[in-house]
Amino acid sequence: MAPSIEITCAFHRARIAEPWLYAQATSVSANAGVIGCEGKVWARDGALLAMGTSQLLCRPIQGT
Repeated sequence: MAPSIEITCAFHRARIAEPWLYAQATSVSANAGVIGCEGKVWARDGALLAMGTSQLLCRPIQGT
């Protein structure tokens, strides 16, 4: 389980009628129970619409 403990989002453009979006999310760091992530969302034409970062608290699931 990895609940979010911090989220930051930046919205660059609006594409309300866009029927297709491409999203990418990666974990850039994980150490001492904290995972650092970043994500980006693009429109079909390659325009960057939004990006964000987050930190997740990582704890093992009991009984696994």
